[in-house]
Amino acid sequence: MYGLELLQGTYQEAVNVFLTKYGGAADDYFSEKSYARFKAGEIKAPTKRKISRTSEGLYCHHIDEDKMIMMASPEFIRYMDIPFDYQRKNRLVYCNLIEHGILHLLIASETYGRGYELGCLPGVGGYVNFIRPNLIQWLIDGVEPKLPWQVACRNAVFMNKHAAKKTIKQMDRFLFDHYPSVTKKELKEGCKTFQY
Repeated sequence: MYGLELLQGTYQEAVNVFLTKYGGAADDYFSEKSYARFKAGEIKAPTKRKISRTSEGLYCHHIDEDKMIMMASPEFIRYMDIPFDYQRKNRLVYCNLIEHGILHLLIASETYGRGYELGCLPGVGGYVNFIRPNLIQWLIDGVEPKLPWQVACRNAVFMNKHAAKKTIKQMDRFLFDHYPSVTKKELKEGCKTFQY
């Protein structure tokens, strides 16, 4: 249902499915020159390249989010010293919102218990704090997205409320089964703990 069968495979298998389905990125996430200048403290933020496909309802996901988190955030680029290689076009994959959730759930499952080693908690924060709340607001609560790109992303996964509840419940069950330290309260309210 809605691609959830991919939860039975590996993160890399899901990435490969989406690369085949949507094709690769045409450019790096950021300009390499501006990225170096930003890391050197010369500018406030690196310049983003024209890689967005949100008008098609697709998010751009960093494949290496199983190693680092929040790779598009200037704050985290500095804090985690994220290498530019993770921003290269061959390290990006497109996916719709449900597929993005699948990627984050697989990352959480495959990296569970390695947060100390990695210095962050990959996957779980993206699902709990961003992806799941959008699915609930847009598909169950009926909140109309405000921005055109959000409308396109919602429309790409639109389904009736019953199907949406069932899909989110299956995704949540996967998280509880594969990331047992997350609580129902954290899942419902979001949790900043999962960002670090």
